[in-house]
Amino acid sequence: MKTPEDETVVLKGQAAVNLWLDGRTAWNKWAAENPNAKVDFAGFDFSDYDNVFFTGFHFPAGNGDVDFALTKFGDGVVDFSKTTFGDGVVDFQSVYFSDGDVNFKNAIFGKGDVTFRYTQFGDGAVNFFHTTFGGDVDFALTKFGDGRVDFSEARFGDGVIYFHGATIGNGDVTFKKAKFGGGGVDFSYVKFGDGVVSFWVTNFGDGNVDFSGANFGDSDVVFDGTNFGNGNIDFSYATCGMGHFAIKEGTFGNGKDKSDQKGAITFEHMDFGGRFSFHNCEETGNIQSLSFKGCAFQAGVTLAAELTCVPDLRGTIVTAHIDLDELQVNSKSRVIEDAPKYRRLKELAERNRHHEAALRFFADERRCMRWARGDKPWQTAWSYLASVLDVIYAGACDYGRSIAWPVGWLGGLISGSTAVLVNCFKIPLWPDALPMVLTSSIPFLPAGRVSATEHQWAGDVGHLLPYFELWYLGHQFFSFILLFLIGIGLRNRFRL
Repeated sequence: MKTPEDETVVLKGQAAVNLWLDGRTAWNKWAAENPNAKVDFAGFDFSDYDNVFFTGFHFPAGNGDVDFALTKFGDGVVDFSKTTFGDGVVDFQSVYFSDGDVNFKNAIFGKGDVTFRYTQFGDGAVNFFHTTFGGDVDFALTKFGDGRVDFSEARFGDGVIYFHGATIGNGDVTFKKAKFGGGGVDFSYVKFGDGVVSFWVTNFGDGNVDFSGANFGDSDVVFDGTNFGNGNIDFSYATCGMGHFAIKEGTFGNGKDKSDQKGAITFEHMDFGGRFSFHNCEETGNIQSLSFKGCAFQAGVTLAAELTCVPDLRGTIVTAHIDLDELQVNSKSRVIEDAPKYRRLKELAERNRHHEAALRFFADERRCMRWARGDKPWQTAWSYLASVLDVIYAGACDYGRSIAWPVGWLGGLISGSTAVLVNCFKIPLWPDALPMVLTSSIPFLPAGRVSATEHQWAGDVGHLLPYFELWYLGHQFFSFILLFLIGIGLRNRFRL
């Protein structure tokens, strides 16, 4: 049999309004006496009151819901600063705020979900500074006016954060030093106005961060010092106006270098009307993949990072300078699928006359293609031969990037050949063996052609003369190859 103690207390309608009008002290006393009560202002019209203050009000601390759905506020200030909500659902769905400021500064929401879905804010400032949320937070399809929208230092729990499809006016939007929990953060298809969008020193949790299809205005979009977690980051099909889109001095993986916890970052098919920069970031080794495939860059691009994945810029449209001077790709992957990515990086580096970077990307492309196989037997056989030659080319001169390597190999060849003449052919080191090796190392000089029969020691080693000729031809051949590689290195170093 249900007793009165088992029944849920509901404060509703005019009774709720009357208690609110009695003031904070009376309200908080009632809330303390009824910790599991529900509060229902749904559909009430507050526009008859110049200002609406719930400053410092404590709603019941239990699991009772708080319902402001479909309420309407007038042109005055609406203030919920320092208001405390319990662990039930807090519903501000489809609320209409006029042009006065709306203030939830330092408000605390409990473990329950909070929804502002379909809510319309006016042109006044919207302030959620240092607000604490416990459960899911839903601002999907919410419409903000032209006032400043401030979520700086807000603290979100491990629930999912929805801003999907929200519309934001021309005021600045800031999530400065906000901290998100382990749930995902969804800004997909949000339409931002022309105000600055700032995620300065924002801390995203380990959930996915989704800005896919978002439309940024003509002002700057700043991810300065932002800490991204281990989830995926998606900006695909977003558009950015004439402002500067910057991701700088951020960290990935929440500053934790865990190779088994990596997230992917995609900007695929994003349209940048202004400058784009990605630089001075830390823990970039935690990025699993970085894709700009199909992006359109209308202004300058700076991509400066030390990555362990190969950035994908295939299909990009670049109409201005792209700076890859400080892009370092230290990928251990040698899969053939990465070869086209390196090829595109090489094309962009060559376009910007960055010859050193172009050579570096060419070398990485060849390493990915090294052991590629054909479908037919003859293609397989040829690919093996080509792979062996590729290994030799890489070991001899680092794909034409090194002058010291072929010089060292040539010095070793000269030393080895001299040792062979002295020890095997018993030719005196000086004045015969060493000058002979040095002159034959330059095969295109007439003095380099030496006949063994002209020397006084020829009679003593006559039975070895065929082997001498064989050594001579081999020495000239390898000397020619190494000199050629030295020439390639000089040409690549000085762009002769």
